[in-house]
Amino acid sequence: MEIGIIAPIKFLNRYCITRIQYCLPELLVESKEYLNFYTSCLLSQEKVILDCRTTDPIRKPISSSLLKEALDKLKPTLIVMPSNAYSLSKTLTTQEEFLNLDYLQTWKESRSLIACLEGTNELEVLRFQDFWKGYKIAIPSHMYIVTRKMLHGPRGYFIENRNDPYEIPNGSGILLTSMPIRLGLEGRLNSLGPTTSSTLNFYLEEERFESVIDKNIEDLINHYKKEEEVVSE
Repeated sequence: MEIGIIAPIKFLNRYCITRIQYCLPELLVESKEYLNFYTSCLLSQEKVILDCRTTDPIRKPISSSLLKEALDKLKPTLIVMPSNAYSLSKTLTTQEEFLNLDYLQTWKESRSLIACLEGTNELEVLRFQDFWKGYKIAIPSHMYIVTRKMLHGPRGYFIENRNDPYEIPNGSGILLTSMPIRLGLEGRLNSLGPTTSSTLNFYLEEERFESVIDKNIEDLINHYKKEEEVVSE
């Protein structure tokens, strides 16, 4: 499994050390430092994933005008479609409207759009997968409890960790997470086991427990690398 680290703006260069990157439209528009970092990642031929959500902890779709403004500034490798947390019906409507935006033609033609999964039960998950058959699928952390019995060795795009840095099932997908940093900022190691931590403050200015964060990121990358090697054997 490949790992992408989500970090506060001030510490992007220090902690986002992999070839997979994750960004939000709102921050691309608001912060020149944030925009410059992801522009440099694209120039280095790293994979940059733009998620069409707000910075609100509860997943909500970004406005089409703000998304267009962000895409005028940055051309990401992949785009995660907007979604409405837990609501299958609202999400399907939102995503169909999203596909009709004329400025997304380049990503539609290159099949570089990722459908973000929503629902409240296994039946709705199956309905979603059937609706977006042939598309890459993103699984946000609030959906793990619904999908954990269904997903074995998936190749999805997992967005964030909910309770445990190592909660993602074995597979060869992509995990995009800030949990190693969120735990580290509290002086806590990944190895402490299942836990919760505060949401990430993208505008954090003060760095704490740098060595703990470094170790958390290193351990997370190594853990999923070993898991992928076991699955491939």
